[in-house]
Amino acid sequence: MTTLLDTRVVPLSERPEYWSAGIAEHFFPISFGTIGAGPFEGRLTGGQVGPITVRSMRGVPHRVMRTTAAVAAGDPESILLYLVREGSCRIEQDDRSTVLRAGDIGWQDTSRPSAFQADTGFELLALALPKWFLGARADVYARRAAMRVAGGGAPFAHLAGPFVAGLARAADAGGLSGVEGDTAAEMLLTMLRAFEGDEATPPASRSTALLAQMRRYLLENLDDPDLGPGELARAHFVSTRYVHKLFTASGTSVASWIREQRMERARQELETSLEASVAAVALRSGYRDPASFSRAFREAYGMSPRDVRRSLAA
Repeated sequence: MTTLLDTRVVPLSERPEYWSAGIAEHFFPISFGTIGAGPFEGRLTGGQVGPITVRSMRGVPHRVMRTTAAVAAGDPESILLYLVREGSCRIEQDDRSTVLRAGDIGWQDTSRPSAFQADTGFELLALALPKWFLGARADVYARRAAMRVAGGGAPFAHLAGPFVAGLARAADAGGLSGVEGDTAAEMLLTMLRAFEGDEATPPASRSTALLAQMRRYLLENLDDPDLGPGELARAHFVSTRYVHKLFTASGTSVASWIREQRMERARQELETSLEASVAAVALRSGYRDPASFSRAFREAYGMSPRDVRRSLAA
């Protein structure tokens, strides 16, 4: 079992801060508060099943707030699916609030403010499904956030529950990757369609959504010299071959797209930030040395970075 957080390893006075920082690391930034006078206790385990992050959590009463500031500080852009195994918890989002009890399923959208509260001891499974993986269905789940699928009143929940629990066991045992992970994730996605009700929609092109997410990731990390298909594949839990396939279908290669974005950003900085040295611009553009940066810049624009500066000075 892969233990990610366990409050027993820190002193009682440090547990709330330890838990809050750990949830921020493994989920997203939060505002955390305990309920009651007793010491806080919590444990988090889990792993990865294809693109889905699977976590098993148990703890004592506490409340978590996902404020507007917390969303701005970090958003995995996912639908967070809950399956309660013991106890109960309340989830809130938009104008809705519902209590989930053992066997119930519910979810929240990580991109909007929300709240989670447990007034009793509890154990639950939390699965983060990336929106790019859900495609158009992400909007369906986002509109129905903080709604309850009753374990006792919805027969299909009896089928989905054991499958989700099986994913959690696989995640705790080291996770599933490659074909196994992708297949398990697709099976879960198929099962979840039963919860969409009348809003069920044909699947949109997940490749389009994933390509957009990858491009955003690249733009946020252009200063990384090692940025490339391998890093994209690891960050999005897909194969390097699939990364190449997505970009080729869009009419370019990964390397070409990165180079174009780096050159455009560098050109803008050279023209607007005259105090920045060429070496500093090269470093922020993901080049380890100014010489290779200058060669790439000349190939792109027919002039060197210093020529750009001279023309501006003239």
